[in-house]
Amino acid sequence: MNIELVSIIIPVFNSKKFIVHAIDSCLNQTYQNIEVIVIDDGSNDGSFEIINNNYSSNNRVKLLTHENRVNKGVYSTRKLGISHSRGKYIAFLDSDDWFNNNKISLQVDVFEKNQDVVLVHSSVNFHNDSINNDFYNDFKFSNTNIKYNVDLKTFIKNNHICNSSVMVKKEIFEKIILPNNLAYQYEDWICWILMSKYGCFYYLNEKICNYRYHLDSSTAFLIKKKSISLYSNFEKNLVLSTLLQNKIIKEELYNSIDEINIHLFKNQKMSLKFYFYGFLNSVIKKINN
Repeated sequence: MNIELVSIIIPVFNSKKFIVHAIDSCLNQTYQNIEVIVIDDGSNDGSFEIINNNYSSNNRVKLLTHENRVNKGVYSTRKLGISHSRGKYIAFLDSDDWFNNNKISLQVDVFEKNQDVVLVHSSVNFHNDSINNDFYNDFKFSNTNIKYNVDLKTFIKNNHICNSSVMVKKEIFEKIILPNNLAYQYEDWICWILMSKYGCFYYLNEKICNYRYHLDSSTAFLIKKKSISLYSNFEKNLVLSTLLQNKIIKEELYNSIDEINIHLFKNQKMSLKFYFYGFLNSVIKKINN
């Protein structure tokens, strides 16, 4: 196996409880040709100071911030990290998750043996730190390792890929360009769909990373806020419709508008219903023109 450099990208926002565990899981990989790029996204809980104090002398860890240490959101933060990366492959890690020590080695091996693969993901160990056990997802896609082409009709409705399990070819990922002003949570999902145009995906049926669910996580936020979850889905479909001009995606865009209107009607938010109905349908008219 070629010893290619792997860049691990970790965006951080107020993750002082978890970030040392996340970074150490990268440094403890059996595959040692890595660089860990940590980007603080305007944390105000001491995360930046913890990272700086623990890793300033480690030449495999690079700590970045936005200018004036402002908060720009996860997509812009990852983008900054990637712009400073040198690896052939890029692995993503959320700051509250962590890797098993063989994660990078197994995924690099897949890439080196399958030149048509552009993204590798896996199942995960699910850790629920919340007493409200209202969510479970180990992102299991198959009962065996499998190389596959993305079925857009299925994938547009359900994201089966955990961000922290993903490794991609940098040269392919750099072709993906998204708007900088996305409001909510589905940037990852959009990226995977756009990447599927360039090659096959590979699923490793092994739990090689650890996904932490807690009350401050973005997943918990979406579960608690139904209206935001619905809008995020609409925004995902809107971005994809403008970029891909695909019939399946356009149908899903209309469905997501209907879901928002039904939700607003059930919650008797009639003024919002009519506002969103007019706004969303004016957006669709622009897409169709």
